[in-house]
Amino acid sequence: MKPVNHCLILTAIVNATLLTSIAGEEERSLEELKKETITPSSRDNGFLEVPFAFLASYKPRVPNPFAEEPEDLPPLDKQIPGTVMEISGENVVIEGFMYPLKLVKGKTDIFLLLRNQSACCYGKFPMLNEWIYVTREGGVEYVPDVPTKVYGKFDVGDKKVGQSKVTSLYRMVCTDIKTDGSKPAPLKE
Repeated sequence: MKPVNHCLILTAIVNATLLTSIAGEEERSLEELKKETITPSSRDNGFLEVPFAFLASYKPRVPNPFAEEPEDLPPLDKQIPGTVMEISGENVVIEGFMYPLKLVKGKTDIFLLLRNQSACCYGKFPMLNEWIYVTREGGVEYVPDVPTKVYGKFDVGDKKVGQSKVTSLYRMVCTDIKTDGSKPAPLKE
């Protein structure tokens, strides 16, 4: 064989090996995720610890607003698993990322608690079951880009939030927050 062919064959083997190992890792991690216990079980100062993986353990189907013919889909309330519906009314603690809907002097009294930071900038906006509409009387300090534990009364079900036409599956009245990180440095003008 010519040296060029050796290089091409070697490159093909390395690429195939890498792709196979990456695919195997993805399968393994998905299998591990399926086996992982994601149900709320422990308590933090009396608040039920609820992982976002539990809240996002299903895929809600919403109608396509651009479809020529309406889709026959079950109502969102009927798509929420019973195990998730059972925690409605509970005092819970959920960790996520703050996304303020109203910000005044560094404080927010209405924010979304997101499963991850993908809604920022050019990311994909989260699915309906990957965010929680949170209210807090008197507001709380907005802490960007830091995992935040939000404590409060949890509500589950398909409801409109505020006076908007936006549907939310999860809502929470916040009683306290804790952050696992330091505050960002103040911006210099």
